[in-house]
Amino acid sequence: MSAANLRALLARYPELAAVLAAAIIGLSVQRPLAWLAARQGINVLLAVLVFATAVTIEPAALRRATAAWRPLLAALAIGVTVLPALAWA
Repeated sequence: MSAANLRALLARYPELAAVLAAAIIGLSVQRPLAWLAARQGINVLLAVLVFATAVTIEPAALRRATAAWRPLLAALAIGVTVLPALAWA
C-alpha cells in the first residue's frame, strides 16, 4: 500500500487513525498503564467519562426518552441477548 493510498484511507476513516494511534500508545507505554490498571485507574477513568457524557444530556432529551420506552426496552433486550450471542459466536 502506497503512502498516498494510506493517506486517502485515513482521510476517509479518521476513526481508523485514532484506533491506530491508541494501539501504538498502548503498546509503547505498557508499564504505566499496567500500574494504572492494578490500582483501579481504568475504572476511575471510565467513571469520569460516563459522568462527563451524562452531564451533557439535556433534561428535555430524558423526557423524550421516557415517552419512547418501548423502542428503548427493545434495544436493551437486543443488547443484552442478541449482541453477546453474536460476539460469542
